[in-house]
Amino acid sequence: MSERLSRPKPASFITPKVPTETLSGFLQGASDEIILVHTHSDGPNAVEENAPIGVVALAKYLSNLPKGTLKRSYLFTMTTGH
Repeated sequence: MSERLSRPKPASFITPKVPTETLSGFLQGASDEIILVHTHSDGPNAVEENAPIGVVALAKYLSNLPKGTLKRSYLFTMTTGH
């Protein structure tokens, strides 16, 4: 019987009823090194610019790689303003 390996999932923390202008996620890699993937939006929501959509797409892609593939950890952040 073969075992099905679980894929790494982005870490997320939700605190209800707390306003925030920053979203973040984390994917654990094999080393202590962290690659920061950051973007900001000047608009009132993330879909007015393409970069936040790209950050989410990259996080989704990396989280679907086989377990143990990531050599470094990834921290994804999306903020409003500069």
